[in-house]
Amino acid sequence: MQPFTDVDVLDLTQSIAGPACTQRLATLGANVVKVEPPGGDAFRDLIGGSMFATFNTDGKRSLAVDLKSDEGQELVQELAHSADVVVESFRPGVTEKFGIDYESVKEHNPEVVYTSVTGFGQDGPYADFPAYDPVIQAMSGLMSVIGYPDRPPVRIGASVIDCATGANAAFMTSAALHEAARTGEGAHVDISLFDVAAGWMGYWAAKYAETGEVATRHGTSFGGLSPNDIYHAAGDEPFYLCAVNDMLWERTARAIDREDLLEDPRFETNAKRDDHGDALREELEATFREYERDDLVDLLTEAGVPAGPRRDVAELVDEDPHVEAREMLVDVYNLETDEPARAVRLPVRTTEWVPEFEGQTPELGEHTREVLRERGYTEAEVEALVEAGAVVADE
Repeated sequence: MQPFTDVDVLDLTQSIAGPACTQRLATLGANVVKVEPPGGDAFRDLIGGSMFATFNTDGKRSLAVDLKSDEGQELVQELAHSADVVVESFRPGVTEKFGIDYESVKEHNPEVVYTSVTGFGQDGPYADFPAYDPVIQAMSGLMSVIGYPDRPPVRIGASVIDCATGANAAFMTSAALHEAARTGEGAHVDISLFDVAAGWMGYWAAKYAETGEVATRHGTSFGGLSPNDIYHAAGDEPFYLCAVNDMLWERTARAIDREDLLEDPRFETNAKRDDHGDALREELEATFREYERDDLVDLLTEAGVPAGPRRDVAELVDEDPHVEAREMLVDVYNLETDEPARAVRLPVRTTEWVPEFEGQTPELGEHTREVLRERGYTEAEVEALVEAGAVVADE
């Protein structure tokens, strides 16, 4: 499924959220030209190049341009005026300095879908603040509910807000493209990390609004729902059990032949099970430790109870049979280490189609000459731009 093969995307993003958006468009067939400063995307060398390699594959092409030069600005303006989609991740107001803000582009390209991916959105008191994923986790309240109650809050150990923001940006960009095709009118899509993270806090915000109760940290469990935590099988092997309502609690007790727990008044309701959490854990773990972890997980899942082993990254990559069956791992090439590597592909597919993955990330400026030739620049004009320092071209 390649619905965007006729869509030209000008990618003016760095870091993770913006590139995660444009990678999804590229996976669906879009021609994505990634504009980088002469020094490259600021995330090219982070974590040994793994971040860049994860979000800048699937056929993205690199055009290295100095936007501080007049020639560089004129070049990117021309590209924006002919693009179907422009995706940018500058702070609000910065694109105006280069003549590539939405209003300027729209004058020449009224059907353009212009997507801005920022920390806090195009307006509001935080709009000009710089932000990365963990800052948003802190400010949105998300971090306040992560960790143990007797310890300080902690961040989620992955760029989850970045990735979710990229996915939302790609979704809205796709919707705006459909609308532009239907009406002939473009749109300015405004997606922010803060809005996404605040949305994730939706049910905690609703509970607070209704009761005045502030959500707190519960470690690996979930307050008020029990059993819903990490437990241990034989050999102290950890697994997660998520029996969050009375039906799942009954299935759990019957699956492990502990119907007696269903008659115990301490465990009659979710609230009571939560109030007597220590006693419940003692009863369950005494039985769980009689089973090998895989056998116990099989027993629970066959009974319709959500449960699964707690894995680390090595187990996920090297041992998980579902990862292998779903072909989630793909070959990439890490330019920073100059070595082949493995990464997790985008989680998009249909029953008839799994995207072919182009795992080579572009060298900085690798496609500068190619892109300029496609736009009608002569060899002499390209060389003049290179010599002036307006663009960087990989030899």
